[in-house]
Amino acid sequence: MAIFTRRRIQAMLNDLRPLLDGNKRADLVARLNNKRVEQALPAEMELALVWAMKDFDCLEVEPDWWVNGKKPDAYVEGLLPDRPAVVEIASTNDNSISGEQLMDRCSQTIVAHANAVKKGFGDYLYFQFAETTEIERGIRMRGIAAPRNYVLSDAAKALIKEWVLSNNEPVQRLRIEESGLCVEIEKKNYKQIRYHNFWTTRPPRVYSETDNPIYNVLSQKLSQIDGAPEGTYRIIFLSEIGSRTLDELGAPFPNVVERNATAEKIIRRFLSDKKGRVDAVVVFVPKKDYQSFSQETQRSWKAVVFWDDEAPGLLDSLRKIEATLPLPRFTGSQARSLFRQGAFAPEGRGWYGGVSMTSTGSDITYRMSSRALQDFLAGRITEDQFRHFIGDADNGPTVGRFLDQGFMISEISFEKGNVDEDDDTLVLRFTKDPAAHSFE
Repeated sequence: MAIFTRRRIQAMLNDLRPLLDGNKRADLVARLNNKRVEQALPAEMELALVWAMKDFDCLEVEPDWWVNGKKPDAYVEGLLPDRPAVVEIASTNDNSISGEQLMDRCSQTIVAHANAVKKGFGDYLYFQFAETTEIERGIRMRGIAAPRNYVLSDAAKALIKEWVLSNNEPVQRLRIEESGLCVEIEKKNYKQIRYHNFWTTRPPRVYSETDNPIYNVLSQKLSQIDGAPEGTYRIIFLSEIGSRTLDELGAPFPNVVERNATAEKIIRRFLSDKKGRVDAVVVFVPKKDYQSFSQETQRSWKAVVFWDDEAPGLLDSLRKIEATLPLPRFTGSQARSLFRQGAFAPEGRGWYGGVSMTSTGSDITYRMSSRALQDFLAGRITEDQFRHFIGDADNGPTVGRFLDQGFMISEISFEKGNVDEDDDTLVLRFTKDPAAHSFE
């Protein structure tokens, strides 16, 4: 999948089998297999957070005895030392505040017209949308010059047609300004991927503490913890799956330049507005930080808790959940983007492990991706791609160089990858063999 490997997700489903009734398991599996990112990623995080609580004293998934309205995702004892808790799990992204839908609709309108003028031309177009600015109650609000329900005018159609048929090389950028639209269009040398074929300088920002995706999704989850028995602690777990607003909670230097509604302000406002109905909100942010002077990345989970009154023992339990969660492979935004490109589909190309080689002079041990070989044999990747993934360089095939030096394969073994890897390793051992070198 996206945040975790497919093997890890299946292992979590297997571990939770005793706790999931048939309907709940079918629901999770259906959403995990869904090709819509809005379904799959929230299901992945719901599964992972429930799984991370499995070792507490008592965990019930959507408890059967719940009678007051819709069931919460989990009832758990041991999360707090002195009382039980109900947990509802939510996820959010920047889809509704990023302007993505507006920019996509405008882009696709222009792509369709360009393709009508010259077949396939629109598939190569990349769009850069300008910003707009409004002042409301003294706050500078940044918008995007991509109007809702945009329709190409006759003048814009004629301009695009002339540009498409100009046959200029290189093709100069085209700028269109009309009816609230302001965009520069560039023809790339390679096909563009939908949702990755537009950009704007305006970051996803919210200016209202109550009219935004975070406040909305938290409000939607209230009904599932409202009916908790007296004395039960009520918590909402909120996971970041493509929300820069939430991601900045885990950043060492969050945005302070531009006045806007931060995640902290939004969540604290929610707790104030809903006082008496919810006790805490815990945000889980997948982090992937690049180390200074190194190509290596440090992956981790950042759990941030918000509450009106501190609950003794909750922080210790959250640290335990952080430590139990498998390390995220990607940030929320990265996972969302890659998922949309089909990068995690089981019928697609696999995720390959690295290549390594060690030599003692008399023998060579060469490790390569098992999945890459199988994908090549299955026709999912080309020979050039296969050679790239197994480390062949411009100076010729690696195995060919071994043969030129008189080494032949003497042993082949297989190393099974762990649950957090979706690949295995083929280990080839080469030794000097007179069948491949001159007599000595």
